[in-house]
Amino acid sequence: AGRCGGMAMWKRGRGQGAYTKESPRILVSEARFTGTLLEWKGSYGWIQPSYRIDHPEASRNSGKVYLSQEDVAEDLPGLGATLSFLAYADGSGIGASDCRVAGEEDEEEEEPSNGGAYAGGWGKGAHAACGKGSWRPAHGGWGQPQMLTSEPFEGTLVKWTGRSGFIRPDYPLDELMGGGWSGDVFVSIDDIEDEISGVGAPVSFTPCFDGRGVRATHVLPVEVPPEQDHSEVCGRVHSALSEGVWAAVQFAGPVEPTWTPQELSKRVTRYLSKGAHSPDLLTMPWDEAVGRYLDRAMQSYTSACGDRPWFLDLDLTQALGGAAWALVQGSPARPRPQRAEVLQMAARGFLDRLHRSRLDKALWEVLEANFDVEKPVLSKMYGFLSRSYDQALKNMSTDTRPVWGLKRAEMFMKMWMNDSMSRTWTALPEPETLITEDSVTWLFECLLAPFGVEDPYSCVPEWLLGDAARRKPKHWGFVRPAVQALFRSWDQPGPAVKRRRRQHEAELGTKDELGEGEEAPKEEANILV
Repeated sequence: AGRCGGMAMWKRGRGQGAYTKESPRILVSEARFTGTLLEWKGSYGWIQPSYRIDHPEASRNSGKVYLSQEDVAEDLPGLGATLSFLAYADGSGIGASDCRVAGEEDEEEEEPSNGGAYAGGWGKGAHAACGKGSWRPAHGGWGQPQMLTSEPFEGTLVKWTGRSGFIRPDYPLDELMGGGWSGDVFVSIDDIEDEISGVGAPVSFTPCFDGRGVRATHVLPVEVPPEQDHSEVCGRVHSALSEGVWAAVQFAGPVEPTWTPQELSKRVTRYLSKGAHSPDLLTMPWDEAVGRYLDRAMQSYTSACGDRPWFLDLDLTQALGGAAWALVQGSPARPRPQRAEVLQMAARGFLDRLHRSRLDKALWEVLEANFDVEKPVLSKMYGFLSRSYDQALKNMSTDTRPVWGLKRAEMFMKMWMNDSMSRTWTALPEPETLITEDSVTWLFECLLAPFGVEDPYSCVPEWLLGDAARRKPKHWGFVRPAVQALFRSWDQPGPAVKRRRRQHEAELGTKDELGEGEEAPKEEANILV
């Protein structure tokens, strides 16, 4: 048996799930690999290969190569030694056989002219400084790493120690690494190809894997675009909208009875352009600026065209995506997003705000159809329904419990129903005459399909309905039982009901029916299960 650092290696295994002598081995390649001995456990250890081994099992064990004492061909100097080995696969990952200290004939790359680099380590070249607070590299050091992508990334230099430092990517690189990786990226001075001002400077780089981790190569400074004139940015936003809206109008066909297609396109473009008129958009992070633009643009558009018959059918996804990208390009704010990210956010934002405009219309129409009361009372009910809807939707979007199918939609409806009706019951002077089991059941059944069963819209978002149904018809079986459970909770004189009852009876000049010594039961939870 071989020896490693004076420790005899005589037992084979990987601890739990250990290899056995009967484990079949398949040689990965006849060529030898090199790597660094990272760990030794007395009878086995782990090697970090100099470069990622091209094999489906290479990603197992965090990319490390297993080494058994039986596969050590000669004494090894200890941890940190550069080894040469043949690689095999056996179903549990990559293992090393015929392992020995690497010699010159095992080097996979030509030795650099500036003093060399140890396997998996950082380059050691000589470097010439280029002025106070900046540097310029001398070539040499690293060999040819395994490139993860040919597309450059951008980030910020967050640390520098004289010959190396770290870059914080604008966006995580975990997808390139197969998941499970995040953090700053190492950069050697060998890989800086032009002068960089110092810590905090924006840079572009190409990520690679060198056997020890992710490293930045081809590092270049990123020119911070000068602050652009706001009027010029608005002009580019207007141009993008004009092109996108005209395409949407042509696709939709003759949808406006009084305006020509050209006039319709100009009007919609003008309304959407108003969202970019605030100069403060150019000082915000890109996602905040896009969100603020969409809010203002859709508010203007909805106010002017919300009652038009084509309002819900005109697809402005492309137009708003182009406008958002023009806005982001005109802003010097960092980090800089990818174009696909901006288009995706604009598309989702448009659909969400379009859904909200339909929701507002649905709430008013359903309330007016079901409750014959004065407008101030309807306004109160609308406010409670609207605010409770937003809160319930927020709760569901952050709920990570493993709930599938229509159950999530039911949970959302119960939260919305309980909160909105409880607020309405407490606020109205005589709620018993207005809020009944039948009226509340009919209200929420109508909100499931507010514009009729032939219209695909529902107040329950599609992402909550999932694959089970795009929209349920009015008489969804869970609504009435949920309403009945809600009213049963109100029949119990808990703290909220007690306060409402005292307020109501004080207005009538009557005495509270609950005795002073009588203990009220605990209030039930809002979420019905």
